[in-house]
Amino acid sequence: MRILLGGPVRAIAAGLVLWFWVFSAAAAALQSDLVEPELSTRAGWVRYNEPPAAPAQEPDGISGGLNYLLYDNQHRIERDQVSRYRHVAYEIVNEAGLSDGARLSFNFDPSEQRLIIHSIRVIRAGGVQSRLEPGLFTTIRREPDLQSGIVDGNLTSFAELMDIRVGDVVSYDYTIINSGGVWPGGYATEMPMSWAVPLQRQTQRTLVPAGMNLTVRPWLGAPDPQITRDGEWTEYSWQIEPLAAAPPAANVPSGYPQRAEISMSNMASWAEVVEWARPLFPQQLPLPDAARARLAEIRETHASPQSQITEAMRYVQDDIRYVADEVGLGSHYPRSPVEVVERGYGDCKDKALFLVVLLNEMGFEADVVLASMSSGYHLPNLAPSPFAFEHAIVRVKLDGEDYWIDATRTHQGGRLPDLAVPAYGYVLPIAETSRELVRLDPPATNEPGTQSVESFDLAGMDDSGVGLSVETTYRGRNADWYRSSLASSSTSAMSQSYLDYYRSRYPGIEVRDPLQVEDDRDANVIRVLETYTLSQDAFEANGLRTEFPAYADLVVNQFNQIDAVDRTDPIGVPYPLHRRHIVRFDNAPYQMTGLPDVTVDEPFARYSARTESRMDGMTLTFELETRQHAVPAEAVGAVNALHNQIWDSADLSVNLSRTTAVEGVSSWLNTVDDEVLGLGMIALLYVLALTGAGLGLARDRRLPEGTVFYPVSLTKFILMSLATLNLYHVMWMWRNWRWIKQEDERTISPFMRAFFGIFFFAGLFNEIKAVAGDKRGLPAIVGVTLAVIYMIWLGVSRIADRIVENDPNADPMVLFWVFVFGLASTLPMLPIVAMVNRLNADNREALAFTSKILVRDVVMMVYGYAFIALVVVGSFFPV
Repeated sequence: MRILLGGPVRAIAAGLVLWFWVFSAAAAALQSDLVEPELSTRAGWVRYNEPPAAPAQEPDGISGGLNYLLYDNQHRIERDQVSRYRHVAYEIVNEAGLSDGARLSFNFDPSEQRLIIHSIRVIRAGGVQSRLEPGLFTTIRREPDLQSGIVDGNLTSFAELMDIRVGDVVSYDYTIINSGGVWPGGYATEMPMSWAVPLQRQTQRTLVPAGMNLTVRPWLGAPDPQITRDGEWTEYSWQIEPLAAAPPAANVPSGYPQRAEISMSNMASWAEVVEWARPLFPQQLPLPDAARARLAEIRETHASPQSQITEAMRYVQDDIRYVADEVGLGSHYPRSPVEVVERGYGDCKDKALFLVVLLNEMGFEADVVLASMSSGYHLPNLAPSPFAFEHAIVRVKLDGEDYWIDATRTHQGGRLPDLAVPAYGYVLPIAETSRELVRLDPPATNEPGTQSVESFDLAGMDDSGVGLSVETTYRGRNADWYRSSLASSSTSAMSQSYLDYYRSRYPGIEVRDPLQVEDDRDANVIRVLETYTLSQDAFEANGLRTEFPAYADLVVNQFNQIDAVDRTDPIGVPYPLHRRHIVRFDNAPYQMTGLPDVTVDEPFARYSARTESRMDGMTLTFELETRQHAVPAEAVGAVNALHNQIWDSADLSVNLSRTTAVEGVSSWLNTVDDEVLGLGMIALLYVLALTGAGLGLARDRRLPEGTVFYPVSLTKFILMSLATLNLYHVMWMWRNWRWIKQEDERTISPFMRAFFGIFFFAGLFNEIKAVAGDKRGLPAIVGVTLAVIYMIWLGVSRIADRIVENDPNADPMVLFWVFVFGLASTLPMLPIVAMVNRLNADNREALAFTSKILVRDVVMMVYGYAFIALVVVGSFFPV
């Protein structure tokens, strides 16, 4: 009672003291039963390997000052026990290695394991010193995960070696014997076959009784074993030397082993794991009175099967605390529902079994399911064994559908059938008909799991400042996560963290109204509302008027830039993820425009960025949804492209410096889609060019007498070709072929020969040279060279255009030079134009007639060069 009267602070403190006392008492009880390691010679079945000599030259990749020389593992499986021998040797190469190299530490479970130390040796200057002696080791029980509610009962025996120097080689070997336990004679191991640091020699040797076969699963190129049979034993062995350092790759999927390894087990299939586990999880067990009373209440107040299952789930999740007592057999044997209810706590397997028994009592078909939260997607690559799992969930069947429940989750929302599916990859149901792993794939959702709408009110931008309201909606598993976070924190703490975030982007911003949280647990939807004010002084002082951040925090930073050089490992994807971030600018004094819309649709993810311009502002919508947990290494280009697209489109600065509404043509332009506007301008350019061509052909009927081909000054030829994007030089070729047709009365198509001028360039040159002769013409080799250059120029220009068109991340400078290169394709024609002009050198009237710049030419050049200027400005200064 004094605790209750002492106020909330004393109550909390007293509760913490009580909690600490309970666990300290438990730890002290365990501490009183410490088991020291045994000191003894190695068993006769062990094949001793002397450490190799340290190399004369220090290998690359050494870390922590230790050069590892030997890693020798030898295992022997017997009927009721498994012996694991290990021999390690390393050289201390510098002072950094003295700390770790002089400390030996061994962990073991005294309830089912014996630790036997065989030798500790120091090799110095060719001499060997034995350092193993009684009393060397100190044994403690640390319980490193006690704060997480996990008690494993493991012991740690450690020793500090004295007089260890740089250059010493430390060698030690020991054996851990497993006997009894949950799997007597059972064997499973995962042995790495490559390391982040160099290793001079690695050996692995496993002995099994004759007639017993091991399932061996190599990973990432690990070698197959050598198998030898000798009487009553079969030996699986590996030896590799030396091993170069293999640093781990970055951005790999969760649980993905990044180095070669061997997975071994004396089980042949996952069905054997099921048969091993079924006796541990009986579905019919006595229930305590408290649980039966709770079931009666659920049946009375909830009529539908979906609601009954949901309430049973919440009973186990919310009323039974998670505490993992894994001492001894507790690591795999679940406790009975009676014991769980009496304690008021249990671990994952305890809670899963309890929920299964409850559901079966209610008439539903349910099973315990083994899972791995760390490597669930990697399970199909492992040798089957119970030790591949470290978690347990529940499967319940209803109306022919399977539903998956994690009984250890707290604050979960939703009601069956709308429960978030645990994203654990592959799982193994412990049921009579279960034979293989089952993959859990969370279903795609129409609505994002998290959506944030940031609304900036610009009505008072020029006098009172800018207002900001943020409404964030969490659904499904994201709502479960937020509800759990809120339970372990406070709204004031969260409000402060949100304020700190916005102050980093908008200095001087302040909270206007308290944080509001609305939680509809049954629908599993949480809405969080934040409101802020950015004063006029802060708005002006920090340059926000010209560079106002519009940052889609929910979608950026989800994908990293991946180093594509020699990438062989798959790439991890944040999965499952579906987020939408909306940024609104409201009550602006003018219409606003943003970047063009972006859509990226890959097998592993979909991303879009959309802009909606309004007369009083703008809305930017960014959405990202992932579809896979990993993508192969060859997709690195697509991943990097997505990363770049997200950053380019979702990390923006908006210029708010305009103070009056844009009216007339400018206002209309802002409402037109950029692509439509660009295509319209190109279409008008071609209309003007073709109109001018028609007028020019009509004017050609008045060419002066004696005109040869179609002369035109080089100045006009260049200016008109650029203004018409090279349509003019096609027109020039047409005029020359038409002259040839009329002069020689040939049956040719001047238009087609001009349109496909890339193929008739050399032919036109030869026609002009035949008339010009050797005196005024150019050598034939010049014509061939110009034709080849023209063909290559146009081909390269077309290919470059296609490449930059399909590359959304093309550099503006590259776009500019590709455009300039295409315009310059008229250059190979200038020598031929000059040759035609020389043919008309004596006919000044003809050259003056064709070279005159008319009004329509001026109109065409003004429009054409204005269009080119817009292209250049748009490339370097996008709106």
